[in-house]
Amino acid sequence: WPSDVPRLTPDLSELRDVEDRAAYDLCCLGGSFLLLHETCHALKRVAQEEFTGALEELACDQYAADLLIDRCDEHALRTGFEQQMLRGKRAMGVLLGIAVILESTELGLWQASQSHPSLHSRIQQILDVVDKLGFDDNAPFWVFSVCILLSKLRRAGRMPPPIPFTSSKDLFHRVFVHLKAGDQSSQIEDPQ
Repeated sequence: WPSDVPRLTPDLSELRDVEDRAAYDLCCLGGSFLLLHETCHALKRVAQEEFTGALEELACDQYAADLLIDRCDEHALRTGFEQQMLRGKRAMGVLLGIAVILESTELGLWQASQSHPSLHSRIQQILDVVDKLGFDDNAPFWVFSVCILLSKLRRAGRMPPPIPFTSSKDLFHRVFVHLKAGDQSSQIEDPQ
């Protein structure tokens, strides 16, 4: 086990500082997003609803995001967390869940299909939720989020040229446009 990575003991006593705790919390929130997404699919099957493909995938993303974000202000009041900080952490967790999907989906499959929406559409839907949270243009959410996009673009060998920007939010949106533009130009065609 690497010495700079804390072990996850049942009491979390190996988490050394606020940074370790934040990483742990974000991983839990990202995992929660994925679990809630899949729970939504299960609830639809229990209700004997037919799979509706891309529309259902977006509905399940929305379900998971809503459950993680909608009532976080109530949680903040009960626990004493600062509301905007908790909103930011929850929003980062939701985007981290989408990032896991982004990371586990091959580049050529980022496009919309009958069974799944484009990853751009999925991220845009989360941004629509986040825009209602009232983050300022340099909030930690935007820095975290642009790092996720740039990390994926770097691994895919598609880093953008230097981008002038006026805020972290502006940079995120410019990188997001680059991600979409490259995504559309790199469709993999079926050789048959």
